Amino acid sequence: MKENRQKKLRSITELTNGPGKLCKALKIDKSLNGLSLTDGKRLYVREGSDINNLEVAAAKRINIDYAQEYTDKLWRFYIKGNKFVSV
Repeated sequence: MKENRQKKLRSITELTNGPGKLCKALKIDKSLNGLSLTDGKRLYVREGSDINNLEVAAAKRINIDYAQEYTDKLWRFYIKGNKFVSV
């Protein structure tokens, strides 16, 4: 993931602390648009670890004033206290 970011990081927490950084680290770009997440070829979703004991927080997205009525929607979800998430 560090190699994909191609940038010197001051801290490991800077690797994925934002949606753009996460996408770069995981090599997610527009070439993946339209791919099925269920066929298991280039991009897929798999079962993760149990999150029942984690606190999930919801927040507004920032810098989307252009979205008018959606500007204040809580569309940003993250694990509270996770050091790899920008807050």
